[in-house]
Amino acid sequence: MTEGDDFAELLSSSIGDARPGPLLLLPEGERVVVFFFPLETGFGWPPDQPVRLHERPHPSLLDAISRLTGTDREPEQYPDAVVTSSLLCHEVPSDAATAVQLTPMMHAFHRGFPHAGDPPKTPPILETATVVVEVAIPLITLLARKSVDEGLRVAELPDLQDPPPELVSDAFDAALESVRHLQRSYAAITRRPTKLLSRQQLPPVTVYGVRNMNALEPGATTGGVFLTNNRLERLAPMEPLPPERRRLMLDAPEVGLHAIPYIDLYNQADVALHIDGTLRECAVMLGAASEVFLSRLILTMRWERGWTPENSARDWPDSLLARVRRELPEQVGGSWSMDTGEEAPRRWYRDVYGLRNRVAHAGYEPSFDECVTAQGALNELISWVGNRLCSGQRLKKFPRTASLFYRERLEARIDRLPWLKDLWHDHNEVPWSMTSSAWIETHDRLVRDEVAPRSPNASRAELASLWIRGTTQPRSWILTDPVTELACEAEVDQAVVKIQTDRTFTNHIPEGVVYVGAHARLEGDVLSHGPWIEAYHVNPALVVMVDHSDLDQPWRVTPVA
Repeated sequence: MTEGDDFAELLSSSIGDARPGPLLLLPEGERVVVFFFPLETGFGWPPDQPVRLHERPHPSLLDAISRLTGTDREPEQYPDAVVTSSLLCHEVPSDAATAVQLTPMMHAFHRGFPHAGDPPKTPPILETATVVVEVAIPLITLLARKSVDEGLRVAELPDLQDPPPELVSDAFDAALESVRHLQRSYAAITRRPTKLLSRQQLPPVTVYGVRNMNALEPGATTGGVFLTNNRLERLAPMEPLPPERRRLMLDAPEVGLHAIPYIDLYNQADVALHIDGTLRECAVMLGAASEVFLSRLILTMRWERGWTPENSARDWPDSLLARVRRELPEQVGGSWSMDTGEEAPRRWYRDVYGLRNRVAHAGYEPSFDECVTAQGALNELISWVGNRLCSGQRLKKFPRTASLFYRERLEARIDRLPWLKDLWHDHNEVPWSMTSSAWIETHDRLVRDEVAPRSPNASRAELASLWIRGTTQPRSWILTDPVTELACEAEVDQAVVKIQTDRTFTNHIPEGVVYVGAHARLEGDVLSHGPWIEAYHVNPALVVMVDHSDLDQPWRVTPVA
């Protein structure tokens, strides 16, 4: 028996197979809404062979169907199951060259290389087949299920010849879930990566039709289009950014380095929510984004207060809530109680942190609305923190942190804050974004050492010399292990290590600047070296401390073991 066979036995009763099925209930006068969904990932069902999904009903569902249809039956007449959907796969010829964007890529190639030959007048066609699944949702059964689930009493059937929009919308959701159910089952049996269908992956409009349950006797038929998502907006040509936004975009890796980890995660959540429709991923990424935001906020405030990464790593609780409760009430202010505190932290705890944990620990599948609510709660928390950090004594205490996280907000009133404006333009200040980010990266490496300590290796380390203005010999030598990012001071054999003869270049080194020169490694070049430490302690090019104290502690050179 293969790994997937265990799942096949478990799932076969729910997806139908060649065995005799249960006694099914098809309500009298049943009509269906039929949707057509193109699939990026199918579920392995043969074309033109229908598959019917059903559920074993609670008596309350059967009673609801009886009330809607005006029929009665005794309990012993209750069927084994009711049909919830019926699906049929179609293979439709399509052009793979366009689908995988090969055609526009080749057009662009001929624009970039006009002398490579004229582009073909007729684009190449790579014939393939797209699977389009036809999904029929029985309306009477759907209405009965809705009345039972929501505790509503449906007095009479609506017009099933031309169903109202809200009923079509409910049927769309049921059709989508039917396809996702089969894709999950397919993935469980085959263990193949299977992208579950979502509303966001579909065309911007979906066509549907309404007919009798029996496709061979469809009765009166109607049809329409159902607005699925906003892909029409996304397909519109992208507006070029104005020059000032383009400059900001190019500067982002430097001036916005501290925010990139949070923005990456938030963007991934945004894509999962609005483009891919992968709601579990959205919930987890929002939770991760919020943790990165809060953790980096705490760490940036530690950096501004002059902590070393080493001291911070030794005092870093594993739990995010422990960090938040211990540091943010004092540093940011406000009540951070997740039960009785202010609204923004409580909403974050419930709608972001709690949702992420339900997904990660219980496999919960959130709804679209829950993810939108979580995104709003995270935005509200960030704004609430900004309100507190950008005013009064907290701004005086943490001007660099506030400027890094909320610069646009402060720019709007910078003329009323001349002391802050002067600080922004103080050339004695370290580059805040790059320096604080390097400090946080060092802290993170030290925290990981608690679980998996790094093991530096002198043989693979890179050798560098440090020079200052007007000298003819290096001030010192350092080894840096590129794998562990640890470094140490070294003593070299100058008979082995070659230094260029013309050393007048040192006359051009600015005052107070240390030049770092790289050297090829040779056998026997290092005679001894000091202890392995974080590289910022010995390499002046790696600044992490806000107060320029990186090189304060001397590190003794010891013989090589």
